[in-house]
Amino acid sequence: MIGRKWSVVMLLGILALSGSVVVRADESAAPAADSKEHSWDAKKMQKKLGLTDDQVTKLNAVRDAEKSALKPSWDKQKDLMKKLKDQIANKAADSDIQATLSEIKANRKAMADQMEQFRSQREGILTPTQQAQMLLHRMKHRRMLWHKEGDEK
Repeated sequence: MIGRKWSVVMLLGILALSGSVVVRADESAAPAADSKEHSWDAKKMQKKLGLTDDQVTKLNAVRDAEKSALKPSWDKQKDLMKKLKDQIANKAADSDIQATLSEIKANRKAMADQMEQFRSQREGILTPTQQAQMLLHRMKHRRMLWHKEGDEK
């Protein structure tokens, strides 16, 4: 039990350090019902963090740039996971599976590096107090999601 709690704490820390800010320009631009994207609208973001209009505009620009920059990597990751699934189903050699696992790991690292660059850009837009508020909100949100997922099992 202690090991599991420690794992959760470590995962929270990693997620907090790599999390991203998602801002909606207007409420009518809500994600599709089947979308897995979690976002805040600009008015809610401004209220919670005390953002200026200029900060919202800059955060929207960073979000859009991040989404565009990461799309090829996300697509590659999806393709690699399909390849891995097919290799397992077809009982591929361990060497082939290991090569795919290595590609997945390298792609994840590349994505993490890109996300870190965008996180740094967001930090440059937010004040230290706003950064702290964002971190606390993300942790609260993730705890709620984890408790909800735990209830469904």
